[in-house]
Amino acid sequence: MQSERRLFPRLLVNALVRLTMISSTGKAEFTAEAINLSCDGIDFNCNSEVISMLLEQPQYPPTCQLSFSMPDDQYPFTSRCRLISHRRLAQDSYRLGFKFMSCSEQNRQKLLDYLAEHAGTPIKSSPLL
Repeated sequence: MQSERRLFPRLLVNALVRLTMISSTGKAEFTAEAINLSCDGIDFNCNSEVISMLLEQPQYPPTCQLSFSMPDDQYPFTSRCRLISHRRLAQDSYRLGFKFMSCSEQNRQKLLDYLAEHAGTPIKSSPLL
């Protein structure tokens, strides 16, 4: 049996995420479907086009700028993120896990409040954000 490695609970979400990446061929933006969210990171589904852009990045692990809007909030949550997991689901379908690397204190608090409200349990602050 596999042990749970997550530090924070995940909340199932159905939201669109915008990724901005810079590779050797320039800047590219993609939209993906978020699957779950925690105060430490986010998982989402994407296609092979996103994977190709990630692989073109000169640094490893790949990073991107990620933004999404939480319900009832007009300002998007934005953070620099680092790829921490990837899994191929089908020929042109992948699940990626990204860890939040940097975000403003306001964004961090907004995310913690949202997760606490919807998870039904208090969420402890993450020093990693």
